[in-house]
Amino acid sequence: MINVPLQVGDLCVNPGDIICTDEAERAIVVIPREKLQQVIAKLPALKKASDAVLVDIENGSTLFDSTGRHPDFYSNHK
Repeated sequence: MINVPLQVGDLCVNPGDIICTDEAERAIVVIPREKLQQVIAKLPALKKASDAVLVDIENGSTLFDSTGRHPDFYSNHK
């Protein structure tokens, strides 16, 4: 069967959804097609915050302190 929803546990992946995998991290992300534009719109702020956190850490800050200073860092994002 082609172009049918795929149920994986509690997750339903529909035709047209975006699936990104990271084998090293053993992680999979599914972006529903209808949310793709929202995700794309958030990426510049997430990248900026991620870059700022890296600079802070290189300058001796802790991850906890740095992510607190950059509220758009992905782990803080809601």
